[in-house]
Amino acid sequence: MNRQLRPCAAAGCKTLVHRGYCELHIKASLRGASKKYQYLYNTSKWRKYRVLYLMANPFCVVKGCGKRAAVVDHIKDHKGDINKFWDENNHQAMCKICHDTKTARENLGKKSF
Repeated sequence: MNRQLRPCAAAGCKTLVHRGYCELHIKASLRGASKKYQYLYNTSKWRKYRVLYLMANPFCVVKGCGKRAAVVDHIKDHKGDINKFWDENNHQAMCKICHDTKTARENLGKKSF
């Protein structure tokens, strides 16, 4: 699939990308992401759930992507709320690139680059 290159979605960045944000802005956004709730992902229960979820939902939900999903994304940030964390209606399968782009977009309003 040949996508036309366009500027990074970060304001003022002229780096050309196929979609979303350049590596610099994705990484900057992820560095600033909160590690506060990381312990929720480091359990055998989550790891088993993740595998089963991705088996049942093997492709990225982003329209036009079609890549194999690698991440179980929380549609709305759970902010440590255990009920939101485990709510299956708050989960979606995404490839790593689409997930990182979504996360960067969400964090753009919270962080400056």
